[in-house]
Amino acid sequence: MIFLLIVTCDKHLKTRREGMIQCGYLPILESLRNKGLLNFFFIKGNPHLHPYVSHRRVNEFTLEVNCKDDYESLPTKIIKSFCVIKELFNPRLLIKTDDDCCLNLFRLFGSPSLNIEPIIDSLKSHHYCGTLGNYPESYKSEWNGASNRSKYIGPYMNGGMGYTLSPEALDFICNFPNLERTLSLEIFEDKLIWDLLREKFDIYATDFWKWRVAPTKDMNYINLCKSFSDCISFMGEQNQLNE
Repeated sequence: MIFLLIVTCDKHLKTRREGMIQCGYLPILESLRNKGLLNFFFIKGNPHLHPYVSHRRVNEFTLEVNCKDDYESLPTKIIKSFCVIKELFNPRLLIKTDDDCCLNLFRLFGSPSLNIEPIIDSLKSHHYCGTLGNYPESYKSEWNGASNRSKYIGPYMNGGMGYTLSPEALDFICNFPNLERTLSLEIFEDKLIWDLLREKFDIYATDFWKWRVAPTKDMNYINLCKSFSDCISFMGEQNQLNE
């Protein structure tokens, strides 16, 4: 089964989820879940869970992991989310997006049948796929008032628009040694994942994916898919998809 991890926080969960319902995205995710083709959860942090509790299922849409829910804790939230997903669901493919991003499910699964097999077959030789960005000329070590202290090695996948991980890549991340030290230096989750995986895998972005922003203000998900059929993901301009 494919698992879609939608990273969110308390501040945005309600409005972004409602936006996904209004534009028609969430109902399709639910349909795929009911057919057993895809599972998905919104995942946020909760620092008030018992120290020995790794996660809590809030409802059929939301999981909490045991960490803070602020921006600086995002890398920790991502790693803990990955480990919980691996333990609970052991997916054949993990897709990670932010809560202001919609995937083009028809492009991923093959319109009109939304069949799961084409994407699985295409990904057999890929451990990590997404859109490459954050080149030296555009990389900034500060964001939202926080400063990143890890060494910049090179461009990495854009975490907001989405990326995929194979079971091998997911397992490698969850079992990476001495991760606490790495997490203490990092505020960018997408940079963290790239830096971890480059230690083992020869990974690069493939043209096949074309993860990119669809420059549109259209709130209708189906119309987005038709108008930008070659896109893999849609990110609303200033979160317009989800507000």
